[in-house]
Amino acid sequence: MAEKDLLEKTLEEHNDVFADIVNALGFGGEELVSPESLKPGPTASIYEAPDGRKREQYRDVVKYCTQSGVVLALFGLENQSGEDYDMVFRMMSYDGAAYKQQKGRRKKYPVISFVLYYGLEHWKAPQSLREALVRQNEKRRMDAAGIRSSIWCRTTGSIWWRWPFSLVR
Repeated sequence: MAEKDLLEKTLEEHNDVFADIVNALGFGGEELVSPESLKPGPTASIYEAPDGRKREQYRDVVKYCTQSGVVLALFGLENQSGEDYDMVFRMMSYDGAAYKQQKGRRKKYPVISFVLYYGLEHWKAPQSLREALVRQNEKRRMDAAGIRSSIWCRTTGSIWWRWPFSLVR
């Protein structure tokens, strides 16, 4: 655990604090997530680096939101004391790993992540995939939030599912 995040992580591991953060940031203050519904989740995941070697990555705090033993969602909190211009990609990597852990499950639950920035300066790094991919001086802007991944069904020859690839602030 990084020393600079130790206090925040310790506080956020308390279910009542975690639920308050998720409800405030994700649901406009509406109490949709109760402290009793939260269970600890995995903070570590493994990915393959460009050199082909396996590497571990760690999230700050992760909790499952459950009801009657069924996982409804996975929430992740990341603490930042300084700007990270690759933060969008880090979050995609964490979330992608959480979805990959659901491989083989017919019904998948959503992975919802938040970055809590504690820096003294205003955050100037990209906050969305679109901002991270588009150069400031380009006249034509690619709408990265509009990229779609289509799954083509080989047996019927039709597209049966579309997933909007976007990061929501």
